[in-house]
Formats: sequence, C-alpha cells, structure tokens
Amino acid sequence: MALSLTPEEVTQFLDGRLLQTYAFVSGVVLFLYDWMLMLPVELDVVWSKKLRPLDVLYIIQRYMPFFDTIGVLFVGKDNVLIA
Repeated sequence: MALSLTPEEVTQFLDGRLLQTYAFVSGVVLFLYDWMLMLPVELDVVWSKKLRPLDVLYIIQRYMPFFDTIGVLFVGKDNVLIA
C-alpha cells in the first residue's frame, strides 16, 4: 500500500514539526502505557498504607510528568501540537 502525502504534509515533515509531533505523541503514549501497567502495583504498595515522606516523594516524582505534558500541550511557547 502506497503512502500518499500532500505537499503541505511533506513540507511540514521536512520542516521537522510533524516529526516532532510524532515523537511527542509517542512519548505520551508510552508514558500512559507504563502508568497503566504499574497502577495495580502502585495501589497495593503505596496507596494501601499510611503515607511516609518517601511515599510522598515517589508520588510527586510519579505524577509530575502529567503536569509537564499539560504544560507542553497548552501553555508551552514551542507547542508541538498547535504550532
């Protein structure tokens, strides 16, 4: 099956925006996949007992990428999906 691209899509790809968008989206998908795989373990180990200082640090480290992704998507100067 042949891949058909419009001249505008070729120009965007060569300009790097399309490739940058693909890389960003694939990173987000991998992040969400990892998060879904580890959620049952996390619920059992971290959330089922009293929180300790290291648990709080883990939670901050674990969920910070959600906020980073939102920042890149909607607030970032070099927005890769809206550029």
